[in-house]
Amino acid sequence: MKLKSITLHFETFETIEIDGKHIGGFVVDDFSTTIRKYSDDSVGKTHRAGTFAVEIDKDADTEYKHQFAMPKMSIFERLDQCRDISGLSFVLEDTKTGEIEDNFYYLTWSWAEDGSFVNEAQTNYRSKAGNYYIVVKDGAIIDDFFGVLEAEEYRELEAMGDEAAEKLIVDINAMQDVLKDKMPKELYEELDSYIGGKAKVRMLDRLAKDARKADKQDLAEAYDSVREQILKRCCSPKEIERYRNGEWPK
Repeated sequence: MKLKSITLHFETFETIEIDGKHIGGFVVDDFSTTIRKYSDDSVGKTHRAGTFAVEIDKDADTEYKHQFAMPKMSIFERLDQCRDISGLSFVLEDTKTGEIEDNFYYLTWSWAEDGSFVNEAQTNYRSKAGNYYIVVKDGAIIDDFFGVLEAEEYRELEAMGDEAAEKLIVDINAMQDVLKDKMPKELYEELDSYIGGKAKVRMLDRLAKDARKADKQDLAEAYDSVREQILKRCCSPKEIERYRNGEWPK
């Protein structure tokens, strides 16, 4: 099978179609189907996917042909603007028979707590090489599928030199040590396994969110406190701004 194209569907009813030649890694999984009778002569079938992950090559970042009166922007700038992907359609071609298969799935949608039209299950990241990564799955981050963030952190540490990089790692590990007796052992070991501070920041953000859902406010505040310390230690002001805007995984 060959991936001909994918189309991202937004909560605003906008769409972006991307040619398959610009798609790298691509995963759609955790399917479910709902069949519902709406009236005496109408039965509807809805397909959903609980997992979506895609890697989009930088060459796909052309002008965004938006359907509304909006300022001129590129496709990646529209993706940066708001995390609001609600559906996905993609076209597959059988390379032997030429048969075309068109698919549409609604994606996991988790409303932002502030009531804005933001999908909290979606994370975006534009790599330093200019490629774009999207994951739509509750509790997931980009590195669960692609590993690009960890790879970039390793390169940054190498560029710092051994002495500076070692000091940064020691400082960050000291910050996380206050959580050692407050969280389950297996979670702490996972947190400790990350070399770079940015990966720790993303995990702590996720843990804080889970703690609040479980009504463990003290634990959530502890995660928040350590996350903010590490964030300021390992990230530049521009990276912190991106993080606040949800442009790299939480």
